[in-house]
Amino acid sequence: MAANRIYPNQLEQALRQQLQPAYLIFGDEPLQRFESVSAIVAAAKQQGFEEVERLYLDTSDGAEQLTQALQGMSLFASRRVIVVDLGNGKIGKDASQIFNYYAEQPSPDLLLICHGSKLEKAQQNSKWFKALAAFAVTVSITVPTGERLTRWLQQRARSCGVQLPPDAVQYLQEHHEGNLMALSQELEKLALLHGSAPISVEQLHQALIDQSRFDVFQLTDTLLAGNHHELSHMLSQLRDEGAEPVVVCWALSREISQFAQLSQQPAAQAKLFKQFRIWPSRQPLVKQALAKLSLQQLQQALMLVARLERNVKGAQADPQASWPLIEQCCQLLMAPNATADWLLAADQT
Repeated sequence: MAANRIYPNQLEQALRQQLQPAYLIFGDEPLQRFESVSAIVAAAKQQGFEEVERLYLDTSDGAEQLTQALQGMSLFASRRVIVVDLGNGKIGKDASQIFNYYAEQPSPDLLLICHGSKLEKAQQNSKWFKALAAFAVTVSITVPTGERLTRWLQQRARSCGVQLPPDAVQYLQEHHEGNLMALSQELEKLALLHGSAPISVEQLHQALIDQSRFDVFQLTDTLLAGNHHELSHMLSQLRDEGAEPVVVCWALSREISQFAQLSQQPAAQAKLFKQFRIWPSRQPLVKQALAKLSLQQLQQALMLVARLERNVKGAQADPQASWPLIEQCCQLLMAPNATADWLLAADQT
């Protein structure tokens, strides 16, 4: 196959036309890079590649695992996707030789994806890279600017169900200066706040400066990441700034309910991600949290959120008394060996 180079906005069409035996995805813009990897993996699964194996490779480690992945047989599936994170692209001599050897006779039952940060000229001219590039599709990751960024933002807004007039698109571009990850997260928050209703520049400006409301979304991501220190600081900040516990309760209830469904229906994960509007930029964080949480923890958290809702919405609601319950709920989701004893005892009081 002749060498082929495309850009992320061309990848979807290319995958619909034909799945290639290998893909090289390199660049310093993380959102497009990781979404490109996810899109290829999803397309491969639709075409019968049942197993995905992920490796990390650098100058000192990973060559043995790479050999096993490219030459070994799977016990579970005949067709596999091998995703290799090359970091900065500087790999050792053994790994280079493995890639060279594989490029001579690529397996029809393997799909190879290599990705990493932007490669230096010397790495692009290396023997291993040229060998892979000879039969792979190279996806060039660059940060879009000017009209390209405008088109990217407009398309992204449409996919999120957000209606942005031209002046609002320009406002977002100027506010985030081409940071695609921040822009994507911004659109996801706007979709939750405004749905499909058109958003004016005034509304956009208000949303951007409404830090208390923003921090509620940031709180859930901090919770998923398991950052205890940052979570404690954020809860204190929300409380001190007078954030409404009912808004925090809503965010926690929404997250926990969705997590419980994702945990109970792993085979329907892709469908549920779409239904819950959990966009690709946030999916790795959600998957990481799901791997750590047991169904028992999620059920306990749902019980606590129900108790919290009674506290913040009842006739004798005490906003300040709700914060300890909010913190307990967050800690429950971050504690690997949490039990329900204290929760059951609290509900009986």
